[in-house]
Amino acid sequence: MRMGLQEGRCCWSSVSAVKGSLWLAAGVLLWDVGIEGFYGFALLACPVWFLISLCKNVISRPGWGIGVFRIAMPVLTLVIAVSNADFQWRVSDRNAGRVIEACEDFRSENGRYPETLDELVPEYFSSVPPAKHCMLGRFWYFNFEGDCRLMWSRYGYYRRIYDFDTKRWSNLD
Repeated sequence: MRMGLQEGRCCWSSVSAVKGSLWLAAGVLLWDVGIEGFYGFALLACPVWFLISLCKNVISRPGWGIGVFRIAMPVLTLVIAVSNADFQWRVSDRNAGRVIEACEDFRSENGRYPETLDELVPEYFSSVPPAKHCMLGRFWYFNFEGDCRLMWSRYGYYRRIYDFDTKRWSNLD
């Protein structure tokens, strides 16, 4: 009887360990992949999570599978977040090129740059392409009396800015 209770407790703690790791991974990925499109939160959370998982494994000595799972989840989460950020940056560079080309075509046809990116719809785009595929992934376009800039947030406060006069990219952080 005592053996059965121990097995039941171990099984329950295993389920709890798996669920906790999955919830944490979902939260980190929701923020980094779904909202920000960068790996900043994962870069902060995953090393701490990894160390806590390692300590939990040393202290509680779970089964082989749970121990590996606990340690693998923060590593896998960080890998997914970093891979997603790389993908998002490539999408942003490609879409920025499309927007810049459309603005230049607009200027050739109208003698001026568009006041807003919405002027490019529907002639050049069915809708303005996003900078990144996440909630905070949009382009900012500024036209101050012909002085035009296109900007997008690569991560946090780091911004990529295209100057239409000089035809060059710069960075702002």
